[in-house]
Amino acid sequence: MLFWFNLLCIAGLLVSLLFILRHKTSLARRIGHGLLQTLIWGLVWALAHPPALLPTAAGGETIRLNSEDGAAALSDLTPAELHRLGALELDGDGLRRDLLRDMPPVRLHPDQHSQAESWSLQWPHNLTLGSPLELTITRTQGGAAPIKFTLEDPFGNSVDNATLSAETSQITLRDQPKLAGQWEYRIHIDPETTVSEASPSARSEILPVSVHTTRRPAVLLWLARPGFESAALSRWLRQSGSPTQVVTRLAPDMLRRQTFNDQEPVEGNLLGADSPFDLLILDSRLWPQLSAQDRQRLGAIAGEKPLLWLLYTDTGKAFFDYAATVNMHLDESAALEAAYRPPGYSSESEIPSLQMAGVQPAATAATDSRFTAGEHVIYWARTRPRQSLGFVFFQNSYRWQTAGFDSEFSRLWADIFSAQLRWQGGEAPIALQQSLPRENERLTLCSTGFSTESAPAVRASVNDASTSSALPAAAAGISAAGNCYNYWPTGSGWHQVGDGDFSFYVFPRQSWAEWQTHLRRKDTAQMAAARLGPVDASHDTTRGDALPRYWIALLLLLLLAGTWLRERGTLR
Repeated sequence: MLFWFNLLCIAGLLVSLLFILRHKTSLARRIGHGLLQTLIWGLVWALAHPPALLPTAAGGETIRLNSEDGAAALSDLTPAELHRLGALELDGDGLRRDLLRDMPPVRLHPDQHSQAESWSLQWPHNLTLGSPLELTITRTQGGAAPIKFTLEDPFGNSVDNATLSAETSQITLRDQPKLAGQWEYRIHIDPETTVSEASPSARSEILPVSVHTTRRPAVLLWLARPGFESAALSRWLRQSGSPTQVVTRLAPDMLRRQTFNDQEPVEGNLLGADSPFDLLILDSRLWPQLSAQDRQRLGAIAGEKPLLWLLYTDTGKAFFDYAATVNMHLDESAALEAAYRPPGYSSESEIPSLQMAGVQPAATAATDSRFTAGEHVIYWARTRPRQSLGFVFFQNSYRWQTAGFDSEFSRLWADIFSAQLRWQGGEAPIALQQSLPRENERLTLCSTGFSTESAPAVRASVNDASTSSALPAAAAGISAAGNCYNYWPTGSGWHQVGDGDFSFYVFPRQSWAEWQTHLRRKDTAQMAAARLGPVDASHDTTRGDALPRYWIALLLLLLLAGTWLRERGTLR
C-alpha cells in the first residue's frame, strides 16, 4: 500500500512540475512555483512517513539491571525515574514473574548470553496411593558436565538414581509411595568432576508429594442389552475391587442383576434419591426403555452424582434431545475408527483402533474434560459442582483385552473414571498457579469452589493447622480455574487450604537454584514478547520522535490555502 502511495506522490509531483514548465512566465516565478509544489507533495508524502525531527520524549531512557539485585534496584527508583523509564536491559537470568508483573510497562531486553545451569522439573504433586511417583529433570541450558541425581524416600532409603549429561539431557527418577500422607522425598545432587577440577559440594533438595488414599466408588452399570463391550467393562469393574451392580435387560420383562465386591443388590428404583451408587453408567440405547419418572429423575441426578453415558451407533434422536436439555449438544458423525494411545504408552506393539459411535460433541468448553484420538473426541465430560455428566464415544475397547492389551484397557477406563469422579466428595479441585511457591512471595490459588465474597483460610503446618494463623489473602480476580486469591506465606513447609484435604508445600527461598533460573528465563522471555510486542528493528531510537501528523496536515493546509489565494486571480 505504501509503495502505491509513494508512486502516487512522485507522479503528482512530476505532473505539477510539467505544467509549471509549460506555463509562460518568468524563470524565477517558475522556480518558485516548482519549489512550492515540491514542498506540497513532500508534505503529502510526510503524512504517511512522519519524519523523526523532535527530541526524544520523556519515557525513553534505558536502564541496565542485574537480575540478582533486580527487586532492590527497582525499589530504589523514584516515581519520576520510573516514569522516564522506556526500556530495561537485564543482565543475568531474568526476573521473577511477580516483579515483572508489578513493574511499569517498559520494554524488556533479556540477556541472551547467560549460560548458567538451568533445569526444568516435573512431577505429580498429588498422588493416589498405588500410583507411581515420576520426577523428570530436563537440562534446558548450561554446561554438559555430568550430574548424578539420587532419589531418597522419606525414610532415608535410596530408591533410584540417574545421571544428567551431554548425551542424556533428560532423566526420570521413579518410586512407588507405600503410605498415604504428606511426604518429603530428597533429591541428592552430586556434580561429577575430573581429578584436576575443583570438586563442588554435593547438596540435597526437597521433593514434596501428597499421597491420598483411594475410596473405591460404588458403581451402577445399567445396560439395554448384553454385549462384548459391556462384558469387558463388567469384568474390569469386578477386578478393580469397586462395589458394583450390573443390571442388563435381556427381554422386555426380564432383567439380570449381578453384584460384585460386596455390593448389596438394589431391587427398587435404581435412580432414586436413596441410591447407594457413587457413579452411574448407562447405555444410550436404554433411553427409550426408561419410564417417564426415570427420565425426569435423570435431569437432576447429574447435579448430585457422576453420570456417564455409553454411546452407540443406534443412539436415537430422543437421546440427542435429552443431551440438549442439559446443554451438552451432540451431533451425528461418521462411524469411523480412531487410533488412541493412552498417555505414557511407549510399546511398539500396535493397539487396535477404537470404533467410534457416530456421535461427536457439537461444541465443548475450555474447562470441559476431553480425551481425543486425532480429530475424534472419545470422551467428553462437564464436571462442575452442580453438574457431572460425561459421554463415551467409542464402543469396542474390548478388542484391547482380546488382543493382549489388558493394562492399556485398564489405563483407558481408569483415566475416564478419574476424570468423571473429580467431584467425588463434593470438593472442587484447587489449582496452585506457581510451579515453585517460595516463602515471602505471592502465590495464587484458584478454584470454582471458592466464594467470591471471602478467601478460604490457608494455614501453615498440616499436622497442627488448628493452632496456626491463617495467611493474609487478597482477591486476584477470576480465571478459567475459578475464583482466585493471593496469599503470602511467611515460612516454608506444608500448608493446608480450609478444612479439606488439599495441601501444598512452600519451598525455602534458596531451593532448586537451577529450577529458579529456568523459571526466571521463561517468565522474562514471555513478558518481553507480550509486554509491548516484538521490537521494531526499523525504529532508530537515536533519531528522536516523529513529528505529529496534525502538524504536517496543518502546514499542508496553510500552503494550499496560500496557493489558492495567490492564484485565484488567474482562476477567474
